Amino acid sequence: METPIKYARHLTGTMVNVFLLVLLIVATYFVWDGREEIKDIRTSYTKGLKLIQRLEAGLDPLLVRQQAILKYRDFILEINNKMNPEEAYKIASDNWDLSQKYRVDPNLLMALQRQESGYKSDAVSYMGAIGLNQIMPPTGRILARALNWSYSDSLLYDSRANTEMACLYLQNAGLTYTRNEVILASYNGGFRQAHYYLTNSDRLAEETRNYVTRVMKVYRSFSGSS
Repeated sequence: METPIKYARHLTGTMVNVFLLVLLIVATYFVWDGREEIKDIRTSYTKGLKLIQRLEAGLDPLLVRQQAILKYRDFILEINNKMNPEEAYKIASDNWDLSQKYRVDPNLLMALQRQESGYKSDAVSYMGAIGLNQIMPPTGRILARALNWSYSDSLLYDSRANTEMACLYLQNAGLTYTRNEVILASYNGGFRQAHYYLTNSDRLAEETRNYVTRVMKVYRSFSGSS
């Protein structure tokens, strides 16, 4: 039979062992948790470093997009000072996003709109061209069909729809021609005028020649080239 003293010693030893076990579990938890925290810190640091590198290189897509949109918005407001900033921002962001979708140079699109309508979504020419990119209704009908849209002339007054049609046209022209000047000649006067421009023909319309010159001047100002 155990004496009270022996029992007390046995109980004390058991409690110490339990305490040491609990301490080991807690220590293991904090060590593991610390490792996870260190891992999270390292991950965040790596992500942050990569972001800084992209920013320094000017390659962060969101930053590039936002800078371009703000630049375009300010230019739109400079040309059309009756437009409110929210509408100008919408046109600028549509131009950027749709140009990316159709792989069209956004600077070329901006320059084209400057010449076509002065960034007026309700513009109508004496020839009947409508909207931001001055699309003729017959051309709009063809482009809408290619986009699987139901067509009506009112569609051409929607700035985004009008721009998407223009981008589709420019994309298709870009599959045939590589030079921006020839693509613009096609946009202004059709593929025949584009051929005349490409071959430096005397049959090139003076209107198309002047159109290309004016648009390319704005384009170069956006692109920073002479």
